[in-house]
Amino acid sequence: MFDAFPLKHILVIGDVMLDEYVFGDINRISPEAPVPVLHVHRTEYRLGGAANVAHNIVSLGGKCTLVGQVGRDDSNSKLLFELGKKGIRHFLVERDDMPTIKKRRIVARNQQVIRVDTEMIKKLQAEHIEKIKNFLDMNSFDMIILSDYNKGMFSEDLMDILKPYQNKIIADPKPHNSALFRGVLAITPNLKESREISGEEEVEKIGASLMNSMNTNVFVTRSDKGVSVFEIASLQHIHIPTIAREVYDVSGAGDTFISALTLSLAVGATLQESAYYGVLASSIVVGKVGTAVATPEEILSFKV
Repeated sequence: MFDAFPLKHILVIGDVMLDEYVFGDINRISPEAPVPVLHVHRTEYRLGGAANVAHNIVSLGGKCTLVGQVGRDDSNSKLLFELGKKGIRHFLVERDDMPTIKKRRIVARNQQVIRVDTEMIKKLQAEHIEKIKNFLDMNSFDMIILSDYNKGMFSEDLMDILKPYQNKIIADPKPHNSALFRGVLAITPNLKESREISGEEEVEKIGASLMNSMNTNVFVTRSDKGVSVFEIASLQHIHIPTIAREVYDVSGAGDTFISALTLSLAVGATLQESAYYGVLASSIVVGKVGTAVATPEEILSFKV
């Protein structure tokens, strides 16, 4: 199956971010204030948000194009450099009225000490949506992932131009925007988000509620408990347990799951089969520090 991934081209639309990791040691307290002093060893830049989903797609062997909005700033330059290194195509709306979203993590001896976010939530303007529509009209993709971090990318206007593609859309919605994704092929909220969207507590009731209200297949990701799959055609559901051996960092695990899920669906796997490969891939990345990705080689060599 993985041999067919390079034949598939996935479009990722969503909230694009740059992740900055500052690694160092803390050995003393500042004389200026009762705060620790970090002695910096190195700084790394990684793709975050929807850009991390795109990174997961290419890491798994697929082709990917990323659509999002960024500022005209130094973070944008670093983001473009990282996209180029990974071979990710992109169509980014550049704006003067907002910064590129950046999450700066201070890490001391593999322990995250603090995160500093730079962001300004801005809705896409009509001219931006028209440009995205023209881009979609001139290109074709096997599947589309909508990666929502509630940072301003998604609106009714954007979803209107995506309606012709609903049967190939997998969306990872935030509760605030969940109604926008009604009728897509599938959604992949985590358990906390699913409870907020549905108003239910038990997984079975959550899935039934979301299938009914959202008219879609539902994958409820449940961290160390795996994923619950609810198929709207059969009204059946199954639970696929996680197979992680050791959990270091769950950052980006949902991005990995939706990437492997979508590529698997693109090559003809069933919903349940695709969910299994999604769980397998995300089980690998939670054993790594920070936003990370899985490769086909890691998946094939993973000992369950």
